[in-house]
Amino acid sequence: MAASCRMARQAATLSALHIGGWSSCGAQAVKNLIVGPEHEGFEVYPAESRLVDTANQYLLWVFLDPKVRLPVGFREREVMGADQAAAIGATQRDFEAAG
Repeated sequence: MAASCRMARQAATLSALHIGGWSSCGAQAVKNLIVGPEHEGFEVYPAESRLVDTANQYLLWVFLDPKVRLPVGFREREVMGADQAAAIGATQRDFEAAG
């Protein structure tokens, strides 16, 4: 079985009408509450030929197995609050640490 087929079978879908970003008040928090903080998830921005846009929804795909990692992305956590980001010339919202 191809890896993409295995990944698709392990993934669960989650949709919401509006989740306001990915951070502590958005998709990341929704994913953490429903599936868990150590599960990987992703959104797909498909080719125009596969686009589905019928109800202003966002789809977040999350793997049920917490050991599954996507072969793209960052390997280590790096989170900054507004003050830390400002010190290096960046702009960032304040971050609420997961409890």
